[in-house]
Amino acid sequence: MLTIQLAIWNANGLSKHKNELQAFLRDQNIDIMLISETHFTKKNYIKFNRYNVYHTMHPDGTAHGGSAIVIKNNIKHHVINEYRTEKIQATTVVVEEWSGPLTISAVYCPPKHAPKQDEFEQYLKILGNRFIAGGDFNAKHPQWGSRLISPKSRELWEAMKHLNLEPMSTGEPTYWPTDRRKIPDVIDFYITKSISKKYLKVKSCLDLSSDHSPVLLEFSSKVIESEKPCVLCSKKTNWEYYKIQVEKTLNMFLPLKTENDITEAVEHFNQCIQQAAWNATPANSTMRNAESSALVRQKIAEKRQIRKQWQITRSPELKRKLNKAIKNLHSLLKSEANDNIQDYLQTLGPTQGTDYSLWKATKRLKQPQISIPPLRLSDGVWARSAQEKAEIFAQHLTEVFTPHPSQMQSEEEVIHRVLNETYQLELPLKKFKINEVTKIIRDLSPKKAPGYDLITGQILQNLPKKGWNF
Repeated sequence: MLTIQLAIWNANGLSKHKNELQAFLRDQNIDIMLISETHFTKKNYIKFNRYNVYHTMHPDGTAHGGSAIVIKNNIKHHVINEYRTEKIQATTVVVEEWSGPLTISAVYCPPKHAPKQDEFEQYLKILGNRFIAGGDFNAKHPQWGSRLISPKSRELWEAMKHLNLEPMSTGEPTYWPTDRRKIPDVIDFYITKSISKKYLKVKSCLDLSSDHSPVLLEFSSKVIESEKPCVLCSKKTNWEYYKIQVEKTLNMFLPLKTENDITEAVEHFNQCIQQAAWNATPANSTMRNAESSALVRQKIAEKRQIRKQWQITRSPELKRKLNKAIKNLHSLLKSEANDNIQDYLQTLGPTQGTDYSLWKATKRLKQPQISIPPLRLSDGVWARSAQEKAEIFAQHLTEVFTPHPSQMQSEEEVIHRVLNETYQLELPLKKFKINEVTKIIRDLSPKKAPGYDLITGQILQNLPKKGWNF
Protein backbone atom coordinates (compact mmCIF):
# COMPACT_ATOMS: atom_id res chain seq x y z
CA MET A 1 0.00 0.00 0.00
CA LEU A 2 1.48 3.34 -1.08
CA THR A 3 -1.22 5.61 0.37
CA ILE A 4 -3.80 5.51 3.13
CA GLN A 5 -7.00 7.46 2.56
CA LEU A 6 -8.55 8.60 5.85
CA ALA A 7 -11.68 10.61 6.59
CA ILE A 8 -13.21 12.12 9.74
CA TRP A 9 -16.90 12.82 10.16
CA ASN A 10 -19.35 13.64 12.94
CA ALA A 11 -22.32 11.42 12.05
CA ASN A 12 -24.67 12.72 14.77
CA GLY A 13 -26.06 9.18 14.94
CA LEU A 14 -24.34 6.58 12.76
CA SER A 15 -27.13 4.01 12.36
CA LYS A 16 -29.39 6.32 10.35
CA HIS A 17 -26.55 7.03 7.88
CA LYS A 18 -25.49 3.43 7.20
CA ASN A 19 -26.44 3.25 3.49
CA GLU A 20 -25.11 6.74 2.80
CA LEU A 21 -21.80 5.98 4.50
CA GLN A 22 -21.44 2.68 2.62
CA ALA A 23 -21.71 4.56 -0.69
CA PHE A 24 -19.24 7.21 0.54
CA LEU A 25 -16.67 4.60 1.52
CA ARG A 26 -16.94 3.02 -1.92
CA ASP A 27 -16.96 6.21 -4.00
CA GLN A 28 -14.10 7.92 -2.14
CA ASN A 29 -12.12 4.68 -1.71
CA ILE A 30 -11.73 5.31 2.01
CA ASP A 31 -9.32 3.00 3.83
CA ILE A 32 -10.02 4.21 7.38
CA MET A 33 -13.05 6.24 8.49
CA LEU A 34 -12.91 8.05 11.85
CA ILE A 35 -16.44 8.76 13.12
CA SER A 36 -17.53 10.97 16.01
CA GLU A 37 -20.85 11.03 17.86
CA THR A 38 -22.06 7.54 16.91
CA HIS A 39 -24.88 7.40 19.55
CA PHE A 40 -24.21 3.67 19.98
CA THR A 41 -25.42 1.54 22.90
CA LYS A 42 -25.02 -2.16 23.68
CA LYS A 43 -28.06 -2.84 21.48
CA ASN A 44 -26.54 -1.30 18.34
CA TYR A 45 -24.89 -3.34 15.60
CA ILE A 46 -23.63 -2.08 12.25
CA LYS A 47 -21.64 -3.68 9.44
CA PHE A 48 -20.16 -2.50 6.14
CA ASN A 49 -19.06 -4.68 3.23
CA ARG A 50 -15.27 -5.29 3.23
CA TYR A 51 -14.82 -3.23 6.42
CA ASN A 52 -14.40 -3.93 10.12
CA VAL A 53 -16.11 -1.66 12.63
CA TYR A 54 -14.84 -0.83 16.12
CA HIS A 55 -16.60 1.61 18.43
CA THR A 56 -16.49 3.20 21.88
CA MET A 57 -19.70 4.13 23.69
CA HIS A 58 -20.33 6.95 26.12
CA PRO A 59 -19.54 5.86 29.70
CA ASP A 60 -23.19 6.02 30.78
CA GLY A 61 -24.23 3.63 27.98
CA THR A 62 -26.97 5.88 26.60
CA ALA A 63 -27.41 6.88 22.95
CA HIS A 64 -25.20 9.96 22.75
CA GLY A 65 -21.53 10.73 22.13
CA GLY A 66 -19.16 7.92 21.28
CA SER A 67 -16.68 7.27 18.47
CA ALA A 68 -15.96 4.55 15.90
CA ILE A 69 -13.40 3.42 13.36
CA VAL A 70 -14.40 1.78 10.07
CA ILE A 71 -11.34 0.12 8.52
CA LYS A 72 -10.85 -2.10 5.47
CA ASN A 73 -10.54 -5.73 6.49
CA ASN A 74 -7.52 -6.26 4.20
CA ILE A 75 -5.43 -3.75 6.20
CA LYS A 76 -3.27 -5.44 8.82
CA HIS A 77 -4.23 -3.91 12.15
CA HIS A 78 -5.18 -4.57 15.76
CA VAL A 79 -7.32 -2.72 18.28
CA ILE A 80 -5.95 -1.25 21.51
CA ASN A 81 -7.90 -0.45 24.66
CA GLU A 82 -10.66 2.08 24.15
CA TYR A 83 -10.48 5.44 25.91
CA ARG A 84 -13.83 6.23 27.51
CA THR A 85 -14.53 9.16 29.83
CA GLU A 86 -17.30 11.72 29.95
CA LYS A 87 -14.99 14.32 28.41
CA ILE A 88 -13.22 12.18 25.78
CA GLN A 89 -14.34 9.03 23.93
CA ALA A 90 -11.79 7.52 21.56
CA THR A 91 -11.49 4.36 19.47
CA THR A 92 -7.95 3.40 18.48
CA VAL A 93 -6.29 0.89 16.16
CA VAL A 94 -2.66 0.25 15.25
CA VAL A 95 -1.95 -0.20 11.54
CA GLU A 96 1.10 -1.99 10.18
CA GLU A 97 2.35 0.15 7.31
CA TRP A 98 5.56 0.60 5.29
CA SER A 99 7.62 2.42 7.93
CA GLY A 100 6.38 0.68 11.07
CA PRO A 101 3.31 0.73 13.30
CA LEU A 102 1.01 3.73 12.98
CA THR A 103 -1.68 4.49 15.57
CA ILE A 104 -5.01 5.76 14.22
CA SER A 105 -7.56 7.16 16.68
CA ALA A 106 -11.12 8.47 16.28
CA VAL A 107 -12.01 10.92 19.05
CA TYR A 108 -15.08 12.81 20.21
CA CYS A 109 -15.10 15.57 22.86
CA PRO A 110 -18.64 16.59 23.91
CA PRO A 111 -19.22 20.36 23.85
CA LYS A 112 -20.52 20.64 27.41
CA HIS A 113 -17.24 19.38 28.90
CA ALA A 114 -13.94 21.25 28.92
CA PRO A 115 -10.97 18.91 29.51
CA LYS A 116 -7.85 20.48 31.00
CA GLN A 117 -4.36 20.24 29.54
CA ASP A 118 -3.39 17.21 31.64
CA GLU A 119 -6.55 15.37 30.60
CA PHE A 120 -5.80 15.93 26.91
CA GLU A 121 -2.19 14.85 27.48
CA GLN A 122 -3.33 11.69 29.27
CA TYR A 123 -5.30 10.63 26.16
CA LEU A 124 -2.69 11.72 23.61
CA LYS A 125 0.17 9.95 25.41
CA ILE A 126 -1.47 6.52 25.12
CA LEU A 127 -1.33 6.87 21.31
CA GLY A 128 2.44 6.39 21.29
CA ASN A 129 5.21 8.12 19.39
CA ARG A 130 3.64 8.08 15.91
CA PHE A 131 -0.05 8.60 15.35
CA ILE A 132 -2.93 10.33 13.58
CA ALA A 133 -5.90 11.29 15.74
CA GLY A 134 -8.95 12.90 14.20
CA GLY A 135 -12.51 13.78 15.03
CA ASP A 136 -14.78 16.37 16.56
CA PHE A 137 -12.84 18.09 19.34
CA ASN A 138 -15.42 20.90 19.77
CA ALA A 139 -12.45 23.26 20.18
CA LYS A 140 -11.83 26.47 18.23
CA HIS A 141 -8.38 27.92 17.66
CA PRO A 142 -6.68 29.83 14.80
CA GLN A 143 -3.92 27.20 14.72
CA TRP A 144 -6.31 24.86 12.90
CA GLY A 145 -8.27 27.57 11.09
CA SER A 146 -11.05 28.55 13.49
CA ARG A 147 -12.31 32.12 13.73
CA LEU A 148 -11.70 32.51 17.46
CA ILE A 149 -10.20 30.85 20.54
CA SER A 150 -12.35 28.88 22.99
CA PRO A 151 -11.25 27.94 26.55
CA LYS A 152 -11.14 24.25 25.62
CA SER A 153 -8.90 24.96 22.64
CA ARG A 154 -6.38 26.79 24.85
CA GLU A 155 -5.98 23.67 26.95
CA LEU A 156 -5.74 21.43 23.88
CA TRP A 157 -3.19 23.69 22.17
CA GLU A 158 -1.00 23.80 25.29
CA ALA A 159 -1.10 19.99 25.44
CA MET A 160 -0.17 19.79 21.75
CA LYS A 161 2.76 22.18 22.19
CA HIS A 162 3.99 20.26 25.22
CA LEU A 163 3.87 16.95 23.32
CA ASN A 164 5.19 18.44 20.05
CA LEU A 165 2.05 17.65 18.02
CA GLU A 166 0.79 19.20 14.78
CA PRO A 167 -2.80 20.07 13.75
CA MET A 168 -3.99 19.34 10.22
CA SER A 169 -7.05 20.98 8.63
CA THR A 170 -8.13 22.82 5.49
CA GLY A 171 -9.19 26.02 7.26
CA GLU A 172 -12.69 25.63 5.79
CA PRO A 173 -15.70 25.25 8.11
CA THR A 174 -16.57 21.70 9.14
CA TYR A 175 -19.53 22.46 11.44
CA TRP A 176 -22.65 23.94 9.83
CA PRO A 177 -25.11 24.85 12.60
CA THR A 178 -28.83 24.71 11.87
CA ASP A 179 -29.31 27.89 13.91
CA ARG A 180 -28.83 30.74 11.41
CA ARG A 181 -27.56 33.02 14.16
CA LYS A 182 -24.49 30.81 14.58
CA ILE A 183 -21.54 31.01 12.21
CA PRO A 184 -19.92 27.86 10.74
CA ASP A 185 -16.44 27.09 12.03
CA VAL A 186 -13.66 24.50 12.21
CA ILE A 187 -14.00 21.99 15.07
CA ASP A 188 -13.23 18.72 13.20
CA PHE A 189 -9.53 18.26 12.44
CA TYR A 190 -6.55 15.92 12.72
CA ILE A 191 -3.67 15.84 15.21
CA THR A 192 -0.43 14.14 14.12
CA LYS A 193 2.86 13.21 15.72
CA SER A 194 6.17 12.25 14.08
CA ILE A 195 4.69 12.50 10.58
CA SER A 196 6.00 15.15 8.21
CA LYS A 197 3.40 17.32 6.52
CA LYS A 198 5.16 16.55 3.25
CA TYR A 199 3.47 13.14 3.34
CA LEU A 200 -0.01 14.47 4.19
CA LYS A 201 -2.65 16.12 2.04
CA VAL A 202 -5.93 17.28 3.53
CA LYS A 203 -9.06 18.42 1.70
CA SER A 204 -12.70 19.18 2.44
CA CYS A 205 -15.63 17.10 1.27
CA LEU A 206 -19.40 17.73 1.20
CA ASP A 207 -20.70 14.29 0.24
CA LEU A 208 -22.33 13.27 3.54
CA SER A 209 -25.51 14.73 5.04
CA SER A 210 -25.02 15.99 8.57
CA ASP A 211 -24.45 19.26 10.36
CA HIS A 212 -20.76 18.36 9.99
CA SER A 213 -18.86 17.87 6.74
CA PRO A 214 -16.18 15.17 6.40
CA VAL A 215 -12.50 16.01 6.02
CA LEU A 216 -10.27 13.73 3.94
CA LEU A 217 -6.59 13.06 4.66
CA GLU A 218 -4.24 11.30 2.25
CA PHE A 219 -1.19 9.76 3.91
CA SER A 220 1.44 8.85 1.33
CA SER A 221 4.65 6.85 1.47
CA LYS A 222 6.14 9.39 -0.93
CA VAL A 223 6.39 13.14 -0.53
CA ILE A 224 3.24 14.83 -1.83
CA GLU A 225 4.46 17.68 -3.99
CA SER A 226 2.37 20.83 -4.38
CA GLU A 227 2.08 22.54 -7.72
CA LYS A 228 4.50 25.44 -8.07
CA PRO A 229 3.54 28.56 -10.00
CA CYS A 230 5.23 29.12 -13.33
CA VAL A 231 7.94 31.79 -13.12
CA LEU A 232 10.50 33.19 -15.54
CA CYS A 233 13.32 33.84 -13.07
CA SER A 234 14.61 32.80 -9.68
CA LYS A 235 17.46 33.62 -7.34
CA LYS A 236 19.66 31.35 -9.49
CA THR A 237 19.01 33.24 -12.75
CA ASN A 238 22.19 34.15 -14.63
CA TRP A 239 21.41 37.77 -15.47
CA GLU A 240 24.55 38.26 -17.58
CA TYR A 241 23.54 35.35 -19.80
CA TYR A 242 20.00 36.77 -19.88
CA LYS A 243 21.30 40.09 -21.24
CA ILE A 244 23.37 38.31 -23.88
CA GLN A 245 20.32 36.34 -25.02
CA VAL A 246 18.20 39.49 -25.29
CA GLU A 247 20.93 41.26 -27.27
CA LYS A 248 21.14 38.31 -29.64
CA THR A 249 17.43 37.74 -30.33
CA LEU A 250 15.79 41.19 -30.08
CA ASN A 251 15.05 42.66 -33.52
CA MET A 252 15.27 46.47 -33.44
CA PHE A 253 14.16 47.03 -37.06
CA LEU A 254 10.49 46.04 -36.94
CA PRO A 255 8.07 48.40 -38.75
CA LEU A 256 5.67 50.35 -36.52
CA LYS A 257 3.33 51.91 -39.09
CA THR A 258 0.05 50.07 -38.44
CA GLU A 259 -1.84 48.70 -35.47
CA ASN A 260 -0.87 45.13 -36.43
CA ASP A 261 2.79 46.15 -36.64
CA ILE A 262 2.68 47.47 -33.07
CA THR A 263 0.91 44.33 -31.81
CA GLU A 264 3.46 42.06 -33.47
CA ALA A 265 6.34 44.14 -32.10
CA VAL A 266 4.98 43.86 -28.56
CA GLU A 267 4.57 40.07 -28.94
CA HIS A 268 8.12 39.78 -30.29
CA PHE A 269 9.47 41.82 -27.36
CA ASN A 270 7.60 39.67 -24.78
CA GLN A 271 8.64 36.38 -26.39
CA CYS A 272 12.26 37.51 -26.58
CA ILE A 273 12.33 38.40 -22.87
CA GLN A 274 10.50 35.23 -21.81
CA GLN A 275 12.77 32.90 -23.77
CA ALA A 276 15.91 34.67 -22.56
CA ALA A 277 14.78 34.44 -18.92
CA TRP A 278 13.93 30.73 -19.29
CA ASN A 279 17.29 30.02 -20.88
CA ALA A 280 19.13 31.88 -18.11
CA THR A 281 17.24 30.19 -15.26
CA PRO A 282 18.22 26.63 -14.30
CA ALA A 283 15.42 24.14 -13.72
CA ASN A 284 14.43 23.77 -10.08
CA SER A 285 15.42 20.43 -8.62
CA THR A 286 12.92 19.24 -5.99
CA MET A 287 15.32 16.58 -4.75
CA ARG A 288 18.07 17.67 -2.39
CA ASN A 289 21.50 16.12 -2.37
CA ALA A 290 21.03 13.33 0.16
CA GLU A 291 24.48 11.78 -0.26
CA SER A 292 26.20 11.03 3.03
CA SER A 293 29.75 12.06 3.79
CA ALA A 294 32.65 9.69 3.12
CA LEU A 295 33.18 9.14 6.85
CA VAL A 296 29.53 8.16 7.38
CA ARG A 297 29.63 5.73 4.46
CA GLN A 298 32.81 4.20 5.90
CA LYS A 299 31.21 3.75 9.34
CA ILE A 300 28.11 2.16 7.77
CA ALA A 301 30.29 -0.30 5.83
CA GLU A 302 32.20 -1.22 9.01
CA LYS A 303 28.96 -1.73 10.93
CA ARG A 304 27.55 -3.98 8.20
CA GLN A 305 30.70 -6.10 8.13
CA ILE A 306 30.71 -6.55 11.91
CA ARG A 307 26.99 -7.36 11.93
CA LYS A 308 27.48 -9.99 9.21
CA GLN A 309 30.26 -11.64 11.21
CA TRP A 310 28.18 -11.58 14.41
CA GLN A 311 25.15 -13.12 12.66
CA ILE A 312 27.36 -16.03 11.60
CA THR A 313 29.29 -16.60 14.83
CA ARG A 314 27.00 -15.07 17.52
CA SER A 315 30.16 -14.16 19.38
CA PRO A 316 29.67 -11.93 22.48
CA GLU A 317 32.86 -10.06 21.58
CA LEU A 318 31.52 -9.23 18.11
CA LYS A 319 28.20 -8.21 19.66
CA ARG A 320 30.01 -5.66 21.83
CA LYS A 321 31.86 -4.37 18.77
CA LEU A 322 28.58 -4.13 16.84
CA ASN A 323 26.92 -2.15 19.64
CA LYS A 324 29.89 0.18 19.78
CA ALA A 325 29.86 0.64 15.97
CA ILE A 326 26.11 1.44 16.06
CA LYS A 327 26.63 3.93 18.89
CA ASN A 328 29.49 5.64 17.07
CA LEU A 329 27.46 5.83 13.86
CA HIS A 330 24.50 7.41 15.67
CA SER A 331 26.80 9.97 17.31
CA LEU A 332 28.38 10.81 13.95
CA LEU A 333 25.01 11.21 12.24
CA LYS A 334 23.77 13.42 15.06
CA SER A 335 26.92 15.54 14.90
CA GLU A 336 26.61 15.97 11.12
CA ALA A 337 22.93 16.88 11.45
CA ASN A 338 23.81 19.57 14.02
CA ASP A 339 26.56 20.91 11.74
CA ASN A 340 24.12 21.07 8.82
CA ILE A 341 21.62 22.98 10.94
CA GLN A 342 24.30 25.43 12.04
CA ASP A 343 25.41 25.95 8.44
CA TYR A 344 21.78 26.55 7.43
CA LEU A 345 21.20 29.05 10.24
CA GLN A 346 24.33 30.98 9.30
CA THR A 347 23.09 31.40 5.72
CA LEU A 348 19.80 32.97 6.83
CA GLY A 349 19.42 36.69 6.38
CA PRO A 350 16.74 39.40 6.27
CA THR A 351 17.94 41.06 3.06
CA GLN A 352 17.16 40.64 -0.62
CA GLY A 353 20.65 39.20 -1.15
CA THR A 354 19.68 36.13 0.89
CA ASP A 355 16.18 36.02 -0.65
CA TYR A 356 14.74 37.05 2.74
CA SER A 357 15.48 33.52 3.96
CA LEU A 358 15.32 34.50 7.65
CA TRP A 359 11.72 35.72 7.38
CA LYS A 360 10.71 32.69 5.29
CA ALA A 361 12.19 30.30 7.85
CA THR A 362 10.45 32.16 10.68
CA LYS A 363 7.13 32.03 8.84
CA ARG A 364 7.32 28.25 8.48
CA LEU A 365 7.59 27.75 12.25
CA LYS A 366 4.18 26.92 13.72
CA GLN A 367 2.35 28.97 11.10
CA PRO A 368 -1.39 29.02 11.90
CA GLN A 369 -3.82 27.53 9.41
CA ILE A 370 -5.41 30.30 7.34
CA SER A 371 -9.10 30.49 8.14
CA ILE A 372 -11.44 30.47 5.14
CA PRO A 373 -14.65 32.24 6.28
CA PRO A 374 -18.06 30.92 5.22
CA LEU A 375 -20.42 32.76 2.85
CA ARG A 376 -24.20 33.01 3.07
CA LEU A 377 -26.59 32.65 0.13
CA SER A 378 -29.38 35.14 -0.54
CA ASP A 379 -31.90 32.82 1.16
CA GLY A 380 -29.81 32.71 4.33
CA VAL A 381 -28.33 29.25 3.74
CA TRP A 382 -24.57 28.85 4.11
CA ALA A 383 -22.63 28.23 0.90
CA ARG A 384 -20.56 25.05 1.15
CA SER A 385 -19.39 24.06 -2.33
CA ALA A 386 -17.04 26.00 -4.61
CA GLN A 387 -19.88 26.37 -7.14
CA GLU A 388 -22.16 28.02 -4.58
CA LYS A 389 -19.40 30.39 -3.48
CA ALA A 390 -18.67 31.37 -7.11
CA GLU A 391 -22.35 32.13 -7.68
CA ILE A 392 -22.41 34.39 -4.60
CA PHE A 393 -19.45 36.42 -5.86
CA ALA A 394 -20.97 36.62 -9.35
CA GLN A 395 -24.28 37.85 -7.94
CA HIS A 396 -22.49 40.39 -5.73
CA LEU A 397 -20.44 41.76 -8.62
CA THR A 398 -23.56 41.95 -10.79
CA GLU A 399 -25.32 44.07 -8.18
CA VAL A 400 -22.28 46.29 -7.50
CA PHE A 401 -21.55 47.11 -11.14
CA THR A 402 -25.12 47.55 -12.38
CA PRO A 403 -25.34 50.87 -14.35
CA HIS A 404 -27.73 53.62 -13.34
CA PRO A 405 -31.23 52.91 -14.74
CA SER A 406 -31.37 56.25 -16.54
CA GLN A 407 -28.22 55.40 -18.43
CA MET A 408 -29.05 51.85 -19.54
CA GLN A 409 -27.30 51.07 -22.80
CA SER A 410 -26.58 48.02 -24.88
CA GLU A 411 -23.37 46.10 -24.22
CA GLU A 412 -21.81 47.28 -27.49
CA GLU A 413 -22.63 50.92 -26.75
CA VAL A 414 -21.12 50.65 -23.26
CA ILE A 415 -17.94 49.03 -24.61
CA HIS A 416 -17.48 51.66 -27.33
CA ARG A 417 -18.15 54.48 -24.88
CA VAL A 418 -15.67 53.19 -22.30
CA LEU A 419 -12.98 52.55 -24.90
CA ASN A 420 -13.41 56.01 -26.40
CA GLU A 421 -13.28 57.70 -23.00
CA THR A 422 -10.38 55.65 -21.64
CA TYR A 423 -8.13 55.08 -24.61
CA GLN A 424 -8.79 58.15 -26.72
CA LEU A 425 -5.44 59.40 -27.99
CA GLU A 426 -4.50 63.01 -28.25
CA LEU A 427 -2.92 63.56 -31.62
CA PRO A 428 -0.18 64.26 -32.31
CA LEU A 429 1.37 62.01 -29.69
CA LYS A 430 3.38 63.73 -27.03
CA LYS A 431 7.09 63.02 -27.33
CA PHE A 432 8.93 61.36 -24.46
CA LYS A 433 12.56 60.57 -23.70
CA ILE A 434 14.20 57.23 -23.06
CA ASN A 435 15.31 58.48 -19.64
CA GLU A 436 11.66 58.83 -18.63
CA VAL A 437 10.99 55.19 -19.55
CA THR A 438 14.10 53.93 -17.77
CA LYS A 439 13.16 55.86 -14.61
CA ILE A 440 9.71 54.25 -14.56
CA ILE A 441 11.22 50.76 -14.97
CA ARG A 442 13.87 51.34 -12.30
CA ASP A 443 11.16 52.43 -9.85
CA LEU A 444 9.18 49.21 -10.36
CA SER A 445 8.93 47.01 -7.28
CA PRO A 446 10.52 43.56 -7.85
CA LYS A 447 8.02 42.05 -5.40
CA LYS A 448 4.94 42.93 -7.46
CA ALA A 449 3.14 39.96 -9.00
CA PRO A 450 3.51 39.71 -12.78
CA GLY A 451 0.71 39.62 -15.30
CA TYR A 452 -0.20 36.93 -17.80
CA ASP A 453 3.16 37.32 -19.57
CA LEU A 454 5.05 36.51 -16.27
CA ILE A 455 7.40 39.49 -16.85
CA THR A 456 8.28 41.01 -13.49
CA GLY A 457 9.89 44.31 -12.60
CA GLN A 458 13.17 42.52 -11.88
CA ILE A 459 13.26 41.10 -15.42
CA LEU A 460 12.70 44.55 -16.94
CA GLN A 461 15.31 46.14 -14.70
CA ASN A 462 17.94 43.66 -15.91
CA LEU A 463 17.35 44.38 -19.60
CA PRO A 464 20.43 45.32 -21.61
CA LYS A 465 20.71 48.73 -23.29
CA LYS A 466 19.20 47.30 -26.48
CA GLY A 467 16.07 46.34 -24.58
CA TRP A 468 15.69 49.80 -23.04
CA ASN A 469 15.82 51.37 -26.50
CA PHE A 470 13.31 48.99 -28.12
